[in-house]
Amino acid sequence: MIGDRLRQKRIINGMSLQDVANELSNRGRKLSRAILSKYELNQSTPNALVLRDLAAILGVKTDYFFSESDISINWQAFRKKASVTQVTQERIKILAGQKVERLLQVESVCGIEAESSDLPVFRTITTLDEAEAIAEKLRIRWKLDDLPIKSLSELLESKGIVLVPLPSEIAGMDGLVGSLAGDRKIIVYDLGKSVDRIRLTIAHELGHLVGGNEDYKLNEKIANRFAGAFLAPARMLYQDMGTSRTSFSIPELCLLKEKYGMSIQALTYRAKDLGILTESAFKSMFISFRSKGISTVEPGIWNYPEEPTQIKRYIFRAVAEGRISETKAQEIYPDYLEVKSEMEIVPESSIQAFLALTPDEREKQLLLASESIASFYEKGGALGEFDILDDVEEYE
Repeated sequence: MIGDRLRQKRIINGMSLQDVANELSNRGRKLSRAILSKYELNQSTPNALVLRDLAAILGVKTDYFFSESDISINWQAFRKKASVTQVTQERIKILAGQKVERLLQVESVCGIEAESSDLPVFRTITTLDEAEAIAEKLRIRWKLDDLPIKSLSELLESKGIVLVPLPSEIAGMDGLVGSLAGDRKIIVYDLGKSVDRIRLTIAHELGHLVGGNEDYKLNEKIANRFAGAFLAPARMLYQDMGTSRTSFSIPELCLLKEKYGMSIQALTYRAKDLGILTESAFKSMFISFRSKGISTVEPGIWNYPEEPTQIKRYIFRAVAEGRISETKAQEIYPDYLEVKSEMEIVPESSIQAFLALTPDEREKQLLLASESIASFYEKGGALGEFDILDDVEEYE
């Protein structure tokens, strides 16, 4: 319906009814908030001229208002800051829903039949040890052994889970999960965090998909425990950390961060959960972190970005197979041309190739290059009669 699409786009753009009314007034069209509200509630229908102005204000084509979504998402477990308003929550859900809709549209174009997510049946969890056990069972189900997960996003997409990164301008959201028809799961997360925090968020939301508790605080602890166990299995962490420690050095934690893709602070929490650190030793570590500024800016890096690639692969496949044009691809996936351009750039490899030569081979190439350019400076050469700029004052 026109009203639904109008409301969705207004909320996505972060505009109030009064904002839209003001923009219309600037175009010489006087419409009250009450009338606009009736449009959105489908109690009245704007005429063609009003639709044209609304489309311009909201940055869409008029046919946007006549396209309807045929997907239905059951949203669950919204993690957010207390300050996040109901309107912002709705905006996040609408944006996420549109991204999911694009993926399903591309899958349809490519003739890909969606399957249910490969997850165990959701179960009620009452203890943190259960969360640990479920994480271990899921790793076994997915045949991950005890090895660190290099790309969590690639793994989850291969298991039929839809990942939806949202821009960091939408402040206050930590994570959101939902379900499509056919029991296909969705994880929404904030793209504006460090990679190690993104990985922990995704793993946390995965925990919400496999089990939980009606007690909100316990439910969050369960998801945190699941995330730690899924990213850093106990057996491997005991080997790397030992079974009983009083502290860790920062360089040691940095190396573990580079192995597991978890932040220094998350690894320290994990060590406490496994009993490697006592409660007092854990608190001492965090006092040390605060004194060194590590609680806000961490050393150590995780070199592998977490970025969903499924929709990119499908959209380029659809274009390559002639199923859709590049114009249609851009319409479905607005970043199409930008991504295409980035991927078609040929990398500069001449320097790497030169450095790969032996010292004698490099010296020979440099000699040949110097001989070829020497003629430019000989008498009568292109640069032979070039005037040297020695009168600096003239150019001050």
